[in-house]
Amino acid sequence: MKIDYISKCFSYILTLNIFLITIFFSTNAMSQIFDTDIKPEIDLNKVREELNVRKQELDKREVDLNEREMQLNSLQSTIIEREKNILSIRGQVDDKLKELEGVKDNQTGRLVELYSATKPKQAANILINTDINTTVSIFKQMQPKIAGKILNEMGKLDADYASRLTGLLHPKTTPTLIIQ
Repeated sequence: MKIDYISKCFSYILTLNIFLITIFFSTNAMSQIFDTDIKPEIDLNKVREELNVRKQELDKREVDLNEREMQLNSLQSTIIEREKNILSIRGQVDDKLKELEGVKDNQTGRLVELYSATKPKQAANILINTDINTTVSIFKQMQPKIAGKILNEMGKLDADYASRLTGLLHPKTTPTLIIQ
């Protein structure tokens, strides 16, 4: 038994030696392969420098983008403020126009009263020399009977003016042909 035991131990030692020799030669062979074929030429300092340069470029770009964003925000605020001012001015202009329309209507109303109380021939003499648009506004607010008398007198003084005035008061419509 003792011999058996010694023989097994010897066998294990021999197997272990073969295993260690194989590992030694294989690592030696591998290191020779990697040393001769694929020698990685990585210089970590160079890589760090390149990364630092790239980081600085990115940081600079970020600063530029932040500045542009601030400029755009400022411009947007300016545009919004100007738009508010324009809308405010537009509102003021609309209010003034309404006010002027009221004044104009009031003045036209006074003129209607004045020319309605005047004799038709005298009113025609005055209105024939007045701006035709003003005359139209006056006639539209007058009672038809009084307006007709003044227009009749205008036709005696200046038929063309009376005709144009009539055309503006009653725009021509396309006649419809009725066939029976």
